[in-house]
Amino acid sequence: MNVEDEAKKLKKKGEEIYCKFKYATTEVKEKVTEALEAVKAMDDELKKDLHGVRSEISNKVEEIKEKIKKLGENFGSDIATSASGNRGKEIVQIVFEKFRDTFGEIKGQRTNQVSKKLKLE
Repeated sequence: MNVEDEAKKLKKKGEEIYCKFKYATTEVKEKVTEALEAVKAMDDELKKDLHGVRSEISNKVEEIKEKIKKLGENFGSDIATSASGNRGKEIVQIVFEKFRDTFGEIKGQRTNQVSKKLKLE
């Protein structure tokens, strides 16, 4: 074979490689575009889900606030007006006493036994 034939073969191979390169470039661009669209769709769905979770949490917090308010009403205003300082212990003591007074003794002396074990004074 002569040099011209070899040059034509090389030119033809170069054109084939160039065509394959262009095809691959186009395919990669399409795949990247598809991936970006999928990521955007997932992001939108995630935002919707997070908004829903936030709403549910807010609703549950409001429900808990209402239940605490009702509980406070059931136990009277002693809880709200207890002295500061050892406030947590005092509140527990008040709630325990209200519970004991409201529900009475359970199975005889059991309430007194619990009170002695807890030593909430």
